[in-house]
Order: sequence, then C-alpha cells, then structure tokens
Amino acid sequence: MVQAMFNVEKEIVVCHLRSQIEGLSKVLRDIEDANDIDENFTGSSLRNIEVNLRRIRRFCARQ
Repeated sequence: MVQAMFNVEKEIVVCHLRSQIEGLSKVLRDIEDANDIDENFTGSSLRNIEVNLRRIRRFCARQ
C-alpha cells in the first residue's frame, strides 16, 4: 500500500539520506586520495552508513 508522507516526514528522510550521501562521498574521497586505504576507517564508516540506511528504511516502512 502506498501512503503519502507529511512534509515533516519527507524532510526527515531527505535530511538523513543527504547525511549518508555525505558520508559515502567522504569514504570515496579518502579511497581515491589515499595511497593506502585505512580498512578500519572504511569498514567502520560503511557499517555506520548501512545501519543508518536501515533505520531510514524502517522509518519509511512505518509511514
């Protein structure tokens, strides 16, 4: 079933998605700019982004 989101809910989703895009962009820049990839930083960052994207998905599923 498709349900409309309120503007406030849309803004929450948009804000959180943009935040994850910024995080992914930072990881990508670090990978592109570094001769040596910091696997701990990259893995940790990607895990955090994944967790946050799952939260956003659950939020959208409840709406």
